[in-house]
Amino acid sequence: MRKLPLVVSIIALALLLAPQVSSSQTAAFNFTPIPAGDVQQGWPGNLASLFTVTTDNSITISDLGIFNQSGTGFITGTVNVALFNVTTGKQVGQTVTFGPSTPYTAQGYAVYQQLILPVTLGPGNYAVDAVGFSAADTNANTGFPPEPGPVFNTFGGVLSFPTPGSFYDGNTSLDLANISDPHIYEAGTFEVSHVPEGGASLLYLLLAGAACFGGMTFGSRNGLANRA
Repeated sequence: MRKLPLVVSIIALALLLAPQVSSSQTAAFNFTPIPAGDVQQGWPGNLASLFTVTTDNSITISDLGIFNQSGTGFITGTVNVALFNVTTGKQVGQTVTFGPSTPYTAQGYAVYQQLILPVTLGPGNYAVDAVGFSAADTNANTGFPPEPGPVFNTFGGVLSFPTPGSFYDGNTSLDLANISDPHIYEAGTFEVSHVPEGGASLLYLLLAGAACFGGMTFGSRNGLANRA
């Protein structure tokens, strides 16, 4: 009779540890406002923020976004953003364009657009690259103190962020910037839903264990019934 509570406990633990795909997407780079008195940077070239999808993990990116210092959702000019594979130098997925003709809903100090097709990235080194900032649509840069830079979201270790973690160049059309910068930008960002493979494996092991204990309990009861 004591095995049944154990089975229930194992199943409850498995459900608790089951990987979750968030219903509301979560940003990888959470932007902060430029502090009062800080330099408002309007770099027109490419600004790329680097990130790594760690071994045995993957992420699905549903939205791309850019820094919005005003926090109003209003974009004056045109800013493009895209993902790149740093190892191959190739763009991954579509380019998203933000401009003055479309109202955007500010999410903190960023605005986002949903991708037509979500992008899944396996383990590797990537960048989110934005181009087109200006004096009217400023980016942020930790090279101008006291700018604190973004708050990183590792999603429980699924992502990591290298140091130095940024590339830039002077090109005014979208590309993977290639000049390393020790400073961190608030420029491009993205929203993620993810399922760590390790969490899924643990779930299956726990459920299998519950099934085994359940089978043992059922077998014992049948044995007692047969003896009766």
